[in-house]
Amino acid sequence: MACPGSTTTTSNTCPTRADVQPAFEEPAHTDTATYTGVDWTKPFPGESIDGFQAHLRIANDVPFPESVEHGVFTELAAITYSLPESMMKDGLPKAMDPSWYICQHYMVTTKVNPTKPVDHDCGFLPDECHTDLEASLAEDWGIHGLEGLCGRFALGYVLLSCQDYLGWITQDVAAYRSDLLEDADVARAVALEEVSQGSWMLGTGYVDAGNVTAYYAASNRTYIAGTVFSYRFSPEEETRQTPKLSLACLRPEWVEPPQPTATAEAASATPFVMGSSCGS
Repeated sequence: MACPGSTTTTSNTCPTRADVQPAFEEPAHTDTATYTGVDWTKPFPGESIDGFQAHLRIANDVPFPESVEHGVFTELAAITYSLPESMMKDGLPKAMDPSWYICQHYMVTTKVNPTKPVDHDCGFLPDECHTDLEASLAEDWGIHGLEGLCGRFALGYVLLSCQDYLGWITQDVAAYRSDLLEDADVARAVALEEVSQGSWMLGTGYVDAGNVTAYYAASNRTYIAGTVFSYRFSPEEETRQTPKLSLACLRPEWVEPPQPTATAEAASATPFVMGSSCGS
């Protein structure tokens, strides 16, 4: 198995969530973006609602399981989410109407100037890039058939008009629907700020503890989460609408780069992605 979307194919490179969750109790860096989404507790197309949030946490020197190698660490970023209060009940999301299907597209870039405050609504993207993202992720909904409703897949090329800003490759794509939210772990990953077994994570590769160059690499990337709120089944023609794309961009406050650590260059060039679970 390999971590979903991973550049690594070694079979034991996915640290279990039980191993990494404590590292995020006191993260080295954090950021939060607030955006407008859609109330998916009501039938598609629903209504726009403010108060969705994406949360970034970065933990330094996270150990891999001993089954990988003793003394092996990574700098690990996790993205979690929270919902508007009106969509929550007893600490978990309310039931999703079965007409919905949600896709989350993850991109990570070093092409955005990290010394400037991050624009949480991704306003640094030019109009052409934003328009192409809408067309690709929302308007092309379902072009791959019922087995692949999301407009694009993990590890696919980023649109040409966006490559100067978002890099070359989409890191990962995650999706969920009403029946998946019946699983408590999936529901927590969708709706709770705390890092859980289903949280999306990205590491910097294998490094030694205290690798300050890897610290810098993890904390000065810009993390982009694009959520597409769309339908699971073909709605009636009179209610059919183009799905809604909401963008959230995250990056902690800039940290001045340190003197390079000798082993960091290769590590920063070989990130791995951890999706909702390790594959089998």
